[in-house]
Amino acid sequence: MKPNNVDSVKPDEGSSSFEHLMKDKDDRKVRDSYILVGDETTDSGRLKAGYTVIFPECRTNGHAHDEFEEIYFIARGKGKMIIGEEEFEVSSGDSFYVPFGKWHATINESRGPLEYFWVLSRKED
Repeated sequence: MKPNNVDSVKPDEGSSSFEHLMKDKDDRKVRDSYILVGDETTDSGRLKAGYTVIFPECRTNGHAHDEFEEIYFIARGKGKMIIGEEEFEVSSGDSFYVPFGKWHATINESRGPLEYFWVLSRKED
């Protein structure tokens, strides 16, 4: 007997399934992001932190921010991170750094959610 892995089987496509809700969304840029600490609530005014969930087989838009450097910590799941021209496989427990001004995006190619904690630090004036 051989076990099945969730990434190797097709999901249910019933009317209440995530796959059904996503069938007409071509870009699959679907995620929820929660701001946990805003820069207005810190003494320095330069830190911001949050938690993001990228839904199965979805991705972020990708962006760059000249005024912030960023740290990610993958809390759950697996996927890919693109930073500039480099692409990295990521999974639970991984952390990485995004320098000021580097374009970056996160991709979840799995059937489960990809969740990560992030911290932004604004350049000093």
